[in-house]
Amino acid sequence: MIRRLLKRIVPPYAIASSTIEAVAHALQAPQLAIARARVATLMRERDRLAEAVGAARGIVRVFPSAANFVLVEFNDAERAFERLRTAGLLVRDVRRQAGLAACLRITVGLPEQNDRVLEALEAA
Repeated sequence: MIRRLLKRIVPPYAIASSTIEAVAHALQAPQLAIARARVATLMRERDRLAEAVGAARGIVRVFPSAANFVLVEFNDAERAFERLRTAGLLVRDVRRQAGLAACLRITVGLPEQNDRVLEALEAA
């Protein structure tokens, strides 16, 4: 009887006690405050990056985003991709995906990383 009860309440895969401890720690108020601050920074930077990229030369459009990246359509995506690579920046080349033939996906980084993206695109 106890065995049947345990089968009903125990997950099919054991969760390590260190994982449980890490999750419990991450859910404490100080850690949640840090996570919220990081999310707020990410959202501010995403909006700043999208606005600044949208105002740059050679941009067709910046797609709306609720993620940690912006999807940008370029007049010349190859040139922008090369400029970003030359600047040591990695962006996701999504041009082979349907409907995105002139697009690059730019992950939102720290403010100084985003500034480097903007500098590279201004030079493009």
